[in-house]
Amino acid sequence: LVYLHLFKPIHALDNNLKMFYFGRSTCNHMPNTVVVPITDIVQPCHLVPRFPSGPLNAQWLWGDSMNATDTFFLNRYINPRTFEQYRVHGIE
Repeated sequence: LVYLHLFKPIHALDNNLKMFYFGRSTCNHMPNTVVVPITDIVQPCHLVPRFPSGPLNAQWLWGDSMNATDTFFLNRYINPRTFEQYRVHGIE
């Protein structure tokens, strides 16, 4: 079983980065989560936190940046399967 935090549907494209962005799904101001069998997961994705403009808070440097923001980019330039192919074929 896998514990997952859910996100809102992708709704907008950042025109500069050409990447979609979206936010966390919440219920009563708490993270919306679900537990599913690992066999239900089709493919992982690479999320990039949307960094704030201006000086960075220390939490961004030393803490958990994934919890420091509610908005993320879906990194369409990284394909997790590519990494797996290199690992399987002994290229590391």
